Amino acid sequence: MTCQTTPGDVVACLSLAVGVFSASLVPFFLLIDADLADFDPRPAVRRAAAGPVWVAVRNTALDAAALIVLLTTAPKKGALR
Repeated sequence: MTCQTTPGDVVACLSLAVGVFSASLVPFFLLIDADLADFDPRPAVRRAAAGPVWVAVRNTALDAAALIVLLTTAPKKGALR
């Protein structure tokens, strides 16, 4: 029984080797020249919380919640007189 290697098999093996090698280098490139402050999410969270998009989203959510409360509650009888 002979085992023949096709060009597709060679390309698949090379592709797998490059993928595994690249994935193994991810921690190295993340941690090289890294400072502990680089992993602190608080400054980015503060910037995102103060941004105009976040304020618009928060105001829209508050308006939607108020509208839901108004539409789902019924007034007591005689309360509108």
